[in-house]
Amino acid sequence: MAKQEPYPSEFTEKEWKIVRPLLPPPSKMGRPPRYSRKQIVEAILYVTRSGCTWRMLPREYPHWRLCYYYFAKWHCDGVWESINAALVNKVRVQSGKKKPPRLRSSTARALKWLASPESVASMQEKRLWEESDTFWWIPLD
Repeated sequence: MAKQEPYPSEFTEKEWKIVRPLLPPPSKMGRPPRYSRKQIVEAILYVTRSGCTWRMLPREYPHWRLCYYYFAKWHCDGVWESINAALVNKVRVQSGKKKPPRLRSSTARALKWLASPESVASMQEKRLWEESDTFWWIPLD
């Protein structure tokens, strides 16, 4: 039986060496993982590249629920954004452009505060108050 040709979404060893350190380390708790991180990431990339549903993952990948779990968890944790930013910076440097400067600490603190749940709740509360306040100032003829 001939070896099956790899999917276009699969990593080469060189690509995996770049992406692997950008992923969060596996949890030390619980049982040891049955599937490698590489298999899980390749399954996620297969779904995003092919446009198929999670349930239509080919059988050589881990179960779709496990892949979706990691996709959603890493999305909430901001892993995909950090991977994208790291790869963009790497490509910029390789093409001869400068690496973008780091944010000042005051700007970084402000952005961190704006992304916090307390800040979001405060902004939503103010927006609702201002919307209702604006509503009452509409002249009725």
